[in-house]
Amino acid sequence: MHGSAAGLLPELFGRNGIHSDEIRGTRDPRFGGVHPEPIEPHIEHLRQAVRAGKYDAGFCADGDGDRIGAIDRDGSFVNPHQHLCAARVAPAGTRNLPGDIARTFSVTKLNRQACRKFSRKLHETPIGFKYICELMLEQNILIGGEEVRHRY
Repeated sequence: MHGSAAGLLPELFGRNGIHSDEIRGTRDPRFGGVHPEPIEPHIEHLRQAVRAGKYDAGFCADGDGDRIGAIDRDGSFVNPHQHLCAARVAPAGTRNLPGDIARTFSVTKLNRQACRKFSRKLHETPIGFKYICELMLEQNILIGGEEVRHRY
């Protein structure tokens, strides 16, 4: 969304053999005239690009690159709580990688369900990534995530 993460997702995808196209990928201190928060209604341009290009998904990072919004192939918004949970389920379930899951107490309860399903311990911390980071350094944590700011 014309922010500090411009170019990062295409590079990440490219390193993993995934073709992608980038829109709004130039850094612009005015964010192309659109509020750089990766939530509705600010992600409408991404929704239109996904539908028009027949992509499987679209992702956008906020202005400072610490939050990601997503659109699925039919144009539905996937909120940060949903895709944060999905990011935890794939390594724990599909890939069966070892380790517990960590989240701040403000993150969705979907994580509890996923942890039960895949027999993982869920660690809850106070708000603040520093708490997740400390826990990851002390214990075998597969993936952790901080609360997401949103306005739904």
